[in-house]
Amino acid sequence: MKKHWVPAFAGLGLGLCLCLLAGQSHAEEEKVLNLYNWSDYFAPDTLSDFQKETGIKVRYDAYDSDETLQSKLMTGDSGYDLVWPTNDFMAKQIQAGAFRKLDKSKLPNLKYLDPDLLKLMAQSDPGNQYGVPYMWGTVGVGYDRAKVSAILGKDMPVDSMDLLFNPAIASRIAAHCGIGLQDSASTVLPLALRYVGRDPVNPSASDYAVAQAMLLKARPYIHLFVDSANANELIDGELCVMVGYSGAINLASQKARELDRKRDIVYDIPSVGSLMWFDGMVIPKTAKHPDNAHAFINYILRPDVVAKISNATRYANANLGALKLMDPALVNNPNIYPNEQKKRTLFTPVAEAPATARLEGRIWLGLKASKP
Repeated sequence: MKKHWVPAFAGLGLGLCLCLLAGQSHAEEEKVLNLYNWSDYFAPDTLSDFQKETGIKVRYDAYDSDETLQSKLMTGDSGYDLVWPTNDFMAKQIQAGAFRKLDKSKLPNLKYLDPDLLKLMAQSDPGNQYGVPYMWGTVGVGYDRAKVSAILGKDMPVDSMDLLFNPAIASRIAAHCGIGLQDSASTVLPLALRYVGRDPVNPSASDYAVAQAMLLKARPYIHLFVDSANANELIDGELCVMVGYSGAINLASQKARELDRKRDIVYDIPSVGSLMWFDGMVIPKTAKHPDNAHAFINYILRPDVVAKISNATRYANANLGALKLMDPALVNNPNIYPNEQKKRTLFTPVAEAPATARLEGRIWLGLKASKP
């Protein structure tokens, strides 16, 4: 989800080994499955239904950033059987030997996956040997439309990135309500690069300098760096504009209506374009229950199961068979399932070189440290 993309791989060298317990029986494996996934990333009955169907007891621990997952994998034995990294993190972790190859003979439901999304995932996982796509989405702008429109009136911009990055507009908003950025360099910097007309996929040092200068001008109007993958700050009214993840902001909109919070929360893919990301299901090399992990992946690949997850999380999935089972309001929303015109504006991030990761880190720390 993502949720994430601060590249934290400089000098990464995972000393991972296959640590299956000697003498562990097949029966023991069939009873346990340890999952490490983003928070609030299943439907309410996803895990309980799997347990009822298989008898496998599931432990689900949650994290709110790829960096947290990364630190677990770096320990060597994470203790988990299945994890959900975002595509650019997954690419580096595959290169580091962190995961098992999939046994596709145990995954007959792979037949439901969108071949176009599999091709995109292959940029991070050549040959789709290690990962199966779970949810995917974009990074864009969530805002309280009624509140922001009341502040700006006829000056409401067409390009939603102006709400955050144009000081003349952001200053007016910040005088009345909060503006927030995800606390992630690799989420925000590509958007900043695209906003200033620079290459967000393979930027040069001079490209970063231009984006940094723009962000520093906008910094006085940034109220909060959001360190979670949800958008509760929009529901609570702490923020009225934020950079966030498509599903999180659409879910916040739904929750606000259910709670009768009088919020008009909407999500926009910026007209200048944005990041497209996906989270993959991968099995750590140290997994002690790989057969159970395969069983769970195949269960998630069932159209009826993943359709419920998308309906609950408001994220798009990669399963073509699930579309007819999903909420039509979700499938027909071009900010969740972008139309061809919007798709042409999207880009997929790649894993950065260590030097680029360090540069992004310095820019981000400098931005956060600068006084508003």
